[in-house]
Amino acid sequence: MKRALVIAYFFPPDASVGTLRTVQYVKYLEQFGWECVVVSADPQCEPLEPKDESLLAQLPKSAVVIRTYAWTPLAMLKRRRKPAVATGEAGVPGKRSFVKRVARFLLSCLMFPDRYSGWYPFALVRGLGAMRKYKIDVI
Repeated sequence: MKRALVIAYFFPPDASVGTLRTVQYVKYLEQFGWECVVVSADPQCEPLEPKDESLLAQLPKSAVVIRTYAWTPLAMLKRRRKPAVATGEAGVPGKRSFVKRVARFLLSCLMFPDRYSGWYPFALVRGLGAMRKYKIDVI
C-alpha cells in the first residue's frame, strides 16, 4: 500500500465541520490502497471546539495519528481569564485601558494570518519526521 500524509489541524475528537471531511478522506483513502498518516493538533490545545470521541471509531485501524502541540493565544487567554465582576462600566465603549488595547493589538498580530498559525512550526517538524519514518508517497 502507498502512504499519504494528511495534515489537518482539526481531527477527532474535535467535532467541527472540517474534522468530518478529514475523517472521510482518511476512511475512504484506505479503500483505494492508501494508508494515512495524520499530523494533527493535540485536542487539549484547542479549548473552543466541541469534542466527540465517537468519531475516532470511524478511522481505519491502519491510520496513524501524530498529535502535536499547538500554541494558541486564545487558549492562553482562556486560562488567564477571571470571572467577570459587574461594575456598570462593562460594555461601555472607550473604557478599556490603554494597556489592554495594546495587548489586544499584539495578540491579533500573533494570530496572523489566522489563529492557528502557532501550530505551523510544530506541525512542520512532526510532518518532516513522519515523512522520514513512514516513507510517505504523497502529501
